[in-house]
Amino acid sequence: MPHDLDEIVRRLSKHHQRATYGAVGVLIGVPAQSMGGRLGSHSKPKSFIVAATTKRKNGSRRGFPTGYEDRDSDPQLESIEGWIQSPSDLKKWFDSHS
Repeated sequence: MPHDLDEIVRRLSKHHQRATYGAVGVLIGVPAQSMGGRLGSHSKPKSFIVAATTKRKNGSRRGFPTGYEDRDSDPQLESIEGWIQSPSDLKKWFDSHS
């Protein structure tokens, strides 16, 4: 199981799988609220890490990356249903997706 953010981003993007900031944060040892700083600049691969809830203050939309313009997000996000919300489910997913 990778605990390296770059590897997590690579695999999620490769398999077009969304996972929440919170689930990814647990795996790398940071709070969900710190994920934006860890991710840095917006990119299509990073757009597979998404918000679990909708919060108007920070512009988050449930199931989509916070603060992204449409041009920064992978266009496939709109057609992907569901996302991984729990760290244990994300660990299981990584075990079966290299």
